[in-house]
Amino acid sequence: MNIIWTKIRHNPGAVAGFFIVTVVLCWIYGCESKVRSLKQPHQLISRSELKLEVDSLLSEIDSKITDLDKQDAFKQSLFAFGVRLAQGQDVDPIGLALLLGNILGLGCAFDNLRKNTVIKTLQNNSKIVTKN
Repeated sequence: MNIIWTKIRHNPGAVAGFFIVTVVLCWIYGCESKVRSLKQPHQLISRSELKLEVDSLLSEIDSKITDLDKQDAFKQSLFAFGVRLAQGQDVDPIGLALLLGNILGLGCAFDNLRKNTVIKTLQNNSKIVTKN
């Protein structure tokens, strides 16, 4: 044991370097790099989890863009129908039926969203009352 302490006293820089390299290697191989989450900034996530978040965000963006495209196409069909009416052209009964069906469908979708919100609010309020 005395021989080891003598070597350490004679080579303190080498011993310190050895311990620093050991700690750095343990940190590099043992600790996975993490960043703050895009969806939950208080949570740290790894590279693979970040890729999953980015993929899910991209799919959400694609669905929103598709929804915007549908809305724009609907507006364009309304505008085209209005132009045809203003010019006195013949009205396409099938196109008119589809247009009216789309309007009815949008109204029903709005009602369903509103009703779902009311139902969820009532359910949450009943859960709060039950817990108390």
